[in-house]
Amino acid sequence: MYLSKKDKFYFVGWSFGGIVQILHQMKNNQAQKIVSLDAASQYEYGWSLLQSNNYFKKSKFNIPFYQFVANAPRKYKIAKSLEFFENVAKTKEEKKFGSLTHARMLSFIHQIENKTNVIEEDAILLYSTILKSLK
Repeated sequence: MYLSKKDKFYFVGWSFGGIVQILHQMKNNQAQKIVSLDAASQYEYGWSLLQSNNYFKKSKFNIPFYQFVANAPRKYKIAKSLEFFENVAKTKEEKKFGSLTHARMLSFIHQIENKTNVIEEDAILLYSTILKSLK
């Protein structure tokens, strides 16, 4: 997903799409910021995918990176990796959301945009934080 505001261009990537946004930026250098919604870049499998791609070049990633981390369901054990966040992203910010799981992160944004009656507090915080990060 991408967002455009006046002369600014932003990428918003969720899950595996976050890897695609990072690699696209490294290849094309188009966006001013990337917002990561629990993207694969924060997991070991995602870090491995990034490093194995021909477009992966640390020096080409020089834009602000906002990482929003969801709470993983207990039944899944997916190894985390901070390599991208700590060693590639230069200007960065991370926010953790305890009540939002990976799958529910996008559904809550949809609920907010469609003014659904029941919205969790973390979802409102996520949405407002994303909007603030894009200023």
